[in-house]
Amino acid sequence: MESTGADVPKKTDEDLFAALGGTVLDLRMADSKLLDAARTKLEMLSLTGDEMICLLVRRVTNHPFAVHKAQDASVWRKRITNQQDVIATQKSLKSPLCETATLEEMIITWMHLSDLLGKINRHLSDLSLVNCDGGASPPRFVIHCDTSDQM
Repeated sequence: MESTGADVPKKTDEDLFAALGGTVLDLRMADSKLLDAARTKLEMLSLTGDEMICLLVRRVTNHPFAVHKAQDASVWRKRITNQQDVIATQKSLKSPLCETATLEEMIITWMHLSDLLGKINRHLSDLSLVNCDGGASPPRFVIHCDTSDQM
């Protein structure tokens, strides 16, 4: 037996709008949760990068003696008389130089990460405007590294 169109209950416009409204509300709630999760991850990335850079800055600034040694090459040239002196001098400078190179890489990485965070922040702001839920604007990520206690 075939069912005819008369057997199927017809939905009114109000029923369709109510169902559509419920679906839109569910999507907005899911969107809000995703935005909150993305903001949390961005904040963690920002804090982690900031802490790593500050740690490296502190480690490098804690080696003023090595910087002074590097600037005093003429004294070394007179003092170094054999291969063992060269090896000892090289070892004493290797750590601060490696840390300085790592710091340079970290700063460049942080700059790229900062640009990426800015772009993502703008996208999150745009999504928040589209979402129309009146939620708070995305957080501003401010990187601050205090090395004043090292000087």
